[in-house]
Amino acid sequence: MQVSLFRVSRHAFLLALALAACGPPENTVPVLCYHSVLRPHEKRERLHIEYALFRSHLARFQQAGFETITTDDLKAAIEDGTPLPPKPIMLTFDDGIEDFHEIVLPLLREFQMKAVAFVVPSLTGLAVKPPKWAVIARGERFMSWAQLARLARSGIVKIESHTLTHQSVYAGNDFQRRLEFVVSKVLLEQRLGVSIHALAYPYGAEGDYTPLTATPLGQTGYTFGFTTFSGRFNVGAAERRDPAGLYNAPRIWIHSDDSADDICNRLGDC
Repeated sequence: MQVSLFRVSRHAFLLALALAACGPPENTVPVLCYHSVLRPHEKRERLHIEYALFRSHLARFQQAGFETITTDDLKAAIEDGTPLPPKPIMLTFDDGIEDFHEIVLPLLREFQMKAVAFVVPSLTGLAVKPPKWAVIARGERFMSWAQLARLARSGIVKIESHTLTHQSVYAGNDFQRRLEFVVSKVLLEQRLGVSIHALAYPYGAEGDYTPLTATPLGQTGYTFGFTTFSGRFNVGAAERRDPAGLYNAPRIWIHSDDSADDICNRLGDC
């Protein structure tokens, strides 16, 4: 995913001011947006976070009493009234990079937490350098279908869609948008035996969410569309089936140098 850092930073700053003034809004869920967790000695880039720093995040969330949820839990709360934990948080990871399987999954097990992985089916199993049409931060190694299947069976990771090819869904026409949504959903469901409820727009806050994208997303069987507009997911708005709550769902972008204190200051309740 690529996104304007200025825009994300501005939204994050305003959110932090609001939370400092009055605390987090009721009936909302913070949804954090991660990408990649580095092995020791790997070079850090803006979408990558060091292992020790990420581990400190999980430790702080646990200490603060957060309980991790997935999109399945959110869907059940909205549609069936299933109660969420008193202090829910959702950890999401974009792009389907292999370090999720190798590094993040063991940490989730250690801390007894859950997460959501937004993956790109056409990149699954590719190594080192993605095709030119898939604009990813750098050359990456992506999870294989076998690794994704292990995640799906783990009971702690929910697989969701990041579109078929990681191209901007706003730039195409209506047929291309529907193709990105439908084929990604069908491939993931058939190959992994899972139900796909959510999609994270590849370019988050930079125009991928408009009525042009939200309408076909809802019509092709998705319950949620996640952006990188900063904020907390409003469960009340989603319960009212408000499209702005369902298909313009905000996430809190995690930068490569964000400390646990930085994140807690932005969340306002840890």
